Amino acid sequence: MEQERIEFIEVELELAIENFESSMDDIKAQRFRRATSGFYFTLEHLAKALLLTVGVEVESHGAVTRMLGLHFVKSASLSARVTRHLGSLYERRHTAEYSPRAAWEFTAEEVSTYLEWVKESAVDILEELQKNAPEHETKLKEIYDKMS
Repeated sequence: MEQERIEFIEVELELAIENFESSMDDIKAQRFRRATSGFYFTLEHLAKALLLTVGVEVESHGAVTRMLGLHFVKSASLSARVTRHLGSLYERRHTAEYSPRAAWEFTAEEVSTYLEWVKESAVDILEELQKNAPEHETKLKEIYDKMS
């Protein structure tokens, strides 16, 4: 894999870790809307890292889900639940950031569900990343350990 792509994957993995850790801090501080957004971005960055392993760079939120479906779900390399979770978290992130009702919509119970979605989806994505980008094994293990 070319050096630039390896570096871009590393950046996406770092951003996934950063967003996951921020979301966990947000849960502790009962900032459930922010935690929801962070969980979405955790999965988005993991998905972008995976897409980079097959030479696909995406710019929009919608493209991430579409390309993940096209390159990994369609071939059964990745469970369709990953794209469902990503799409659902995108919708909830949008509500969290833009809806005037968001202040009372998000609860600890709801965000706990999102945490489970992220963990389930991350395991699937990390397994594919390990197959496609074994040079990132140490970082992938770090992510897996943080989410366990």
